[in-house]
Amino acid sequence: MDQIPGSKPDRLLAGSESIYDDSQKLMERLVIALVLQYTNGNQLQAA
Repeated sequence: MDQIPGSKPDRLLAGSESIYDDSQKLMERLVIALVLQYTNGNQLQAA
């Protein structure tokens, strides 16, 4: 998990109650970044 930008593995140990929400936001940021990279920044194609 240390290799995933923005990940917080210590939140699991701290008993965070928003792990699912945090992981979903992280996943969305990663997917959006990858799709925009794939489309060379073209938001119309990315949609």
